[in-house]
Amino acid sequence: MKVTKKQIVEWAMTNICELYYGVDASEMDTHCWRCGYERYTEKCHVIPDALGGEDTPSNYRLLCPDCHLEAPNVNDPDEMDNWIRRTNVGTYERFWEVRKIYKEIVSKTIVHWGEGKINQSTQKWMHEQLQKELIDSWVGFPGQLARDLKAFQS
Repeated sequence: MKVTKKQIVEWAMTNICELYYGVDASEMDTHCWRCGYERYTEKCHVIPDALGGEDTPSNYRLLCPDCHLEAPNVNDPDEMDNWIRRTNVGTYERFWEVRKIYKEIVSKTIVHWGEGKINQSTQKWMHEQLQKELIDSWVGFPGQLARDLKAFQS
């Protein structure tokens, strides 16, 4: 059986709660389920073939090529949906803009030699900078601001 995008969307409409996805259920056929952009989408395995994933609608999500490259490749049936919910910004046409702002902030930081991770005071500064930048550039719904911040703090 060769699962189609239409079959994936039909399955998703009755089996996935769209809450905290990057797309509304009514547009799952035209938008990436993570970033929410109206773009070409690919069938992305929840569990890859090589790890025993099956060719069934429940084993796919529709992602743009950029999000597909970042998607987890693991044998955990919950991780794909958890990752989508954890990393999207909850509104259309904002994900890549927020990502760009975050990368610019990260480029202004450094890890102390030998530490291997960003320390707490640097994280605080990054959080404040991201909040300031998003507030300065925000044109969407204010209720989504906290989700934008949370999505890019890890």
